[in-house]
Amino acid sequence: MTSSATLAGVVAPPALDQLCINTLRFLAVDMVQKANSGHPGLPMGSATMAYTLWDRSLKFNPHDPHWPDRDRFVLSAGYVLADAPNDTQPDILLIATGSEVHLALESPDQLATQGVHARVVSMPSTNLFSSQPDVYRNRILPPGVPLLVIEAGSPLGWRSFVGPQIAVIGVDTFGASAPEPVVMKHHGFTVENVCKHAHRVLHQLKEKA
Repeated sequence: MTSSATLAGVVAPPALDQLCINTLRFLAVDMVQKANSGHPGLPMGSATMAYTLWDRSLKFNPHDPHWPDRDRFVLSAGYVLADAPNDTQPDILLIATGSEVHLALESPDQLATQGVHARVVSMPSTNLFSSQPDVYRNRILPPGVPLLVIEAGSPLGWRSFVGPQIAVIGVDTFGASAPEPVVMKHHGFTVENVCKHAHRVLHQLKEKA
């Protein structure tokens, strides 16, 4: 796919690409108009990015949506961000849904110094993940491996989703008001607290064994 240069060094997409991008923009306008709600600014502004990612980066076969090499980010809403060393079976799974991902990614190094190997899983949509085949879900969340969910919101619903082998670092109170780092630390969103909860989960399971 080639591109043509325009003024000020800006690269413009070829005519067919531009038509596709403009189509996405007007579809966004149509959806907002149909729903009589919201504003099309974000999807209109992101149309070029979305088209480029879908056309050049993502792997998807609409005739076989469960093919093994499909793009997990779009289709599964649950995928491995960082794995245990040498792809070994992890001792614990750290699951984050959005703004907590950076914290989940910072925790495995400290856990590793304490003899615990962690896998980090990003799961922006539990509904989409639940709709995936068992073989895929079991590959991301191996059965029998305990889970620690980092949820900067209410933990309601997580226990029914993943079962008894789980702990949740969440927020079940209201009214905290302070700069963001202070509030996050107050609610336990720190690497130290993640490691503390991980060891607690593993200890409890060891006692039950």
